Amino acid sequence: MHSKQNHVWKLLLFTIIGAAPNLGFAQNRNPTQPTTTPANGTIPSVSMPTPRSGPKPYKDVITDKAITDEGLFKVHKVDDKYYFEIPDSLLSRDILVVNRISKAAAGMRNFFFGYAGDQIGNNVIRFDKGPSNKIFLKKMSYDEMSRDSSLPMYHAVMNSNMQPIVASFDIAAFARDSSNPRNTGVVIDVTSYIGSDNDVLNFAPNAKNLFRIGSFQADKSYIVGVRSYPINVEIKTVKTYTQGGGPGFPGLPVAPQQASGAIYTVELNSSLVILPKYPAKLAVHWWRCVRQANVARCRASSRWGIRVRSRERHPSGQQGSEFCAEFCPSGGHDRSGPCPHRP
Repeated sequence: MHSKQNHVWKLLLFTIIGAAPNLGFAQNRNPTQPTTTPANGTIPSVSMPTPRSGPKPYKDVITDKAITDEGLFKVHKVDDKYYFEIPDSLLSRDILVVNRISKAAAGMRNFFFGYAGDQIGNNVIRFDKGPSNKIFLKKMSYDEMSRDSSLPMYHAVMNSNMQPIVASFDIAAFARDSSNPRNTGVVIDVTSYIGSDNDVLNFAPNAKNLFRIGSFQADKSYIVGVRSYPINVEIKTVKTYTQGGGPGFPGLPVAPQQASGAIYTVELNSSLVILPKYPAKLAVHWWRCVRQANVARCRASSRWGIRVRSRERHPSGQQGSEFCAEFCPSGGHDRSGPCPHRP
């Protein structure tokens, strides 16, 4: 009997001793967040999201070192950076861009083109304000357009011709005219865009094919200067390209093939000219009548062509020769003969 009790006590003692480490581990365990330690003993750092940078104060961007040229809009040069200060009144305005060669490269000519002064491209652009403190540069196309905004056709044409965004600029700062507090504007950094290769300020795609221009060499290109005038801004750059093997422009000879590894360095000038705020209206139909076989052929001349209408009498009720005699620039002629100012 006594030996059986000793056996029971020994069995109970072994059970308690075996369960003791598990009880201690359970007391130290954190049920919500387990702790892990890397092998090297260092605690990993937690990366915090960086705050998004926005426009800075004007004086922090355009510092006292800035060289400012006033004209169509202010052009600032701070160290090696160029800034455009575009007033709100010029946003969404059409600007004509004309690109020319101011100094031509040796060996780039193709017998007819490639000389200093030759035009290598033109575009119509707009600076539009976008979301998230952005300024979008849009390349405008007027291949299809409708002028009468009161007609449904106008909205159909606009919805079918969304203009492409060719560049995006962060607003570096907001500007305010001291003489007119209501006149505000934006400051954008255009250094990288002016110094890059793009068809807005440089060669058009067909001009590249014409001159066999290949890849752009950024390390051999730089900005000469940017000047602002009352109605235009002039940008002058030096661009370097390798010679490519393009197909050329149909119907025109291409530049002769140079030795392998040929380099073209040209000086380009881009003119940004502001266009009228309100486009010119169509010319009011003016009538030029020709007396031919006793029939007055009245032609309405417009900006895009001439529409011919044959009538025996003008809508005003006058005969052809009489109408021509009244409105002829020379002051009239013999009614019995034909109009001497027939088109």
